[in-house]
Parts: sequence; structure tokens; C-alpha cells
Amino acid sequence: FKVGKLNLTMFFTALNFLDIRNVRYVYSDTGQADYTLDGINQQDRPGDPDVEISEVDEYFTRPGYYSAPRFLQIGFRISN
Repeated sequence: FKVGKLNLTMFFTALNFLDIRNVRYVYSDTGQADYTLDGINQQDRPGDPDVEISEVDEYFTRPGYYSAPRFLQIGFRISN
């Protein structure tokens, strides 16, 4: 768009528009991103001492095993 002497450009970026949980990685024992057999017989796991884990299931929760959620960005660029 032209506004006086300025050019106004509008842009739109959409990633994962439908917000689908795309699996990126899986546990090797089950082939699932949200379920593993490792934690069934183990009640405490060695981990990062700076992170408090109240349940074993929390240790195995891996948000990084899925792609990023929906991301929408709308913007304008002004130039001469």
C-alpha cells in the first residue's frame, strides 16, 4: 500500500496453522512419543538436581518430542 510518500507492506506468517500435535521423536521401546515402559518398574530416576520432579510420569514428559504449537504472526513494514 502507498500512504503518501511511504510504502506500507503487510505480512502474515503461519506455522502449524491447525495446531496438530506432530510427533518428531518417539521412545525406542514403544514407538510412542508419550508412553514408555522405562518408568513402570522404576520409582526414582537420576536427573538434573536443579529440577524438582514430583512424579515419575513428569520425568518422562517430553514436550520436545512434538513439533511447536500454532504460531501466527501479523506485521507491517514501513519504508520510503
